[in-house]
Amino acid sequence: MDAKAGKILDLTYLNEISGGNESFQGTIIRQFIEQFPEELQQIEVAITEGNMQRIKSLAHGIKSTVAYLGLGDKLHPYLHRMEKESATNECPSHYEEDLQELKNVCSKAVHEAQQLIETFQENSDLHKKN
Repeated sequence: MDAKAGKILDLTYLNEISGGNESFQGTIIRQFIEQFPEELQQIEVAITEGNMQRIKSLAHGIKSTVAYLGLGDKLHPYLHRMEKESATNECPSHYEEDLQELKNVCSKAVHEAQQLIETFQENSDLHKKN
């Protein structure tokens, strides 16, 4: 977490690829808010079912989802381990631990993302009034 700002998200990459376009950023952030919790739920089901191929596929896909909002450094170690262990059908000893960390970060990140959307909306409303 960025100690200076107390933020978990880092929008540097998103800002770069969007050229600072808040409308585009808002779209990506809204998709994150909708998709990330769903993806975590799907990976939790896959873990419960012992579906190694699904765990591998979801962990790999989530890496892309989190990269846009600067969560890669925080989550890639957990996702990588899930992906690696599921590919080799290793004992799922780390899955619950990794999933819990993903959920912890998800909760904070989604909350922060929702606040960003509110800020974008407020900025948009101000521009419309002027």
